[in-house]
Amino acid sequence: MLVEHPDATCPACPGTLLYRFSATVNGWRVVFLCARTCGFTETAGTIDRSDIDHRDERHERAVEMDEQFA
Repeated sequence: MLVEHPDATCPACPGTLLYRFSATVNGWRVVFLCARTCGFTETAGTIDRSDIDHRDERHERAVEMDEQFA
């Protein structure tokens, strides 16, 4: 499932920045990508299951990870 980032745009073009989660053994990998076809895709990092109390916290963490692209 792709989620639209609430405030960020693609660092390569003015397109909307999206993110998705990929499950790993210990948590989730966060991948950012452009809604347009500019080709921007970047793995921002991982979220460990032990670092969150509820799965909805993944979204808060993913939004915080976009700072490296600003």
